[in-house]
Amino acid sequence: MAFTKKFVFLAINFIFMTWIMFSTTDFALGSMGAKFKYVFILFCLLDIVTRKKMPCRWNVLAVFALLTLHTLLWRYVFVNYTVLSWTMEHTKTMLLYLVVFFCAAMEVIHYECVEEYAVSSGIGLLVVLFVQVFTHTDQLILNPALAVHSFFQHDIMRASFGFMNTNFAGNSCFLTLCMMFMVYLYHSRNKLFNSRVKILIMIATIFVLYIMLSLSSRTPMICAAAFVCGSMIIRTNEKYNFTDDSSRILKRISTGFLLGFLGFALVTDLWGQIWDSSNRSLNVTENVHWIPILGTIWTGMGYVDNSAFITNEANNWISAFGVYTSSLDMNYLYLYCTTGRLGVAMYVCVLVIIGISLFLNRKQKYGLNYLVIYGVILFYAIWETVLFTPRFWAMMVPYVILLYGANNRQTKTEDDKGIKSVQESAAKRKADSRR
Repeated sequence: MAFTKKFVFLAINFIFMTWIMFSTTDFALGSMGAKFKYVFILFCLLDIVTRKKMPCRWNVLAVFALLTLHTLLWRYVFVNYTVLSWTMEHTKTMLLYLVVFFCAAMEVIHYECVEEYAVSSGIGLLVVLFVQVFTHTDQLILNPALAVHSFFQHDIMRASFGFMNTNFAGNSCFLTLCMMFMVYLYHSRNKLFNSRVKILIMIATIFVLYIMLSLSSRTPMICAAAFVCGSMIIRTNEKYNFTDDSSRILKRISTGFLLGFLGFALVTDLWGQIWDSSNRSLNVTENVHWIPILGTIWTGMGYVDNSAFITNEANNWISAFGVYTSSLDMNYLYLYCTTGRLGVAMYVCVLVIIGISLFLNRKQKYGLNYLVIYGVILFYAIWETVLFTPRFWAMMVPYVILLYGANNRQTKTEDDKGIKSVQESAAKRKADSRR
């Protein structure tokens, strides 16, 4: 019975992920995509209430409690009545998002199906990408060098493949690539797939990489590369059962490479060029000075969607606040502008709880991979509004995986046991040789 329910959950998740992604494109869905959220919620809640106890620990419940409290406080207590209608709409969407997020996390934690969840979500994302790309083939870039050139250009023509904007398409590619790599890790640990399936995974990965190049979207490229490199280093260490000395050498090489790259970026002002070309400085210069005028530094200007900040001076189109502001793509700055220092502090508490939990569980199955995802998401939020937000619903997937990792108390895997036994044997031989 449990297996049947798990299979049904994964099937519904696949459909949900597909429909929710199509709702961000020019693909005609009508209201079906929105209604399927309630089907997802209904199935999960009916499954959850039949259990005798909650499968999650206090830290996972604390995350949901803080996020819900944050939403309600800025709807009913710290209200900016100038943007009340925007706040009401955003609160309603945010609460619906948290319910879906909570249901998905409870199901994955209960059934311990994080690998299958990654496969289900990844296939759903991939289906949408295939449909959108093959209906917008005219936007493909045949010269990958143009994508590298786009890192240092602002006024460039960027593909969107029918998504609402290029950032949505880039987020989709980033998530799909991460989920495909999770599938690869799942296979490499359990040897589930034959050679044909492995070839299909490789082809799909190359396809997504090519789409990312055509999008010329900087943040997804950087974050996807960081995730893959970090996960490959971890898997290499696990696969070859390195001893303590070998692991230490690998870590030093990886750290040296990272520090060398950061040093190169600083010397050549690489980050400065990317920052200038991304136009993110407008997020700061056009918004921050309005906080003490339209609100307070402690509670912000009002909890609204970041689209409320969009203006167009050429068409005399002002923001929801009645002044000329700039669109807020930077998540941390968005939180500060909308909910002030108190709101930022609450989100910091959420991130600290997740981070500490993941660190304490780092020796569990996929423990280090969860930490890589966590670090990549924190970096992603510097450039895009992606932290627990309904702006892009599919970004819920990595947070479900992170909460599973934060909640996980499984025994060590066979790989971990093998690594430990090899390390103990090497230490014993070293001690014997010294005698």
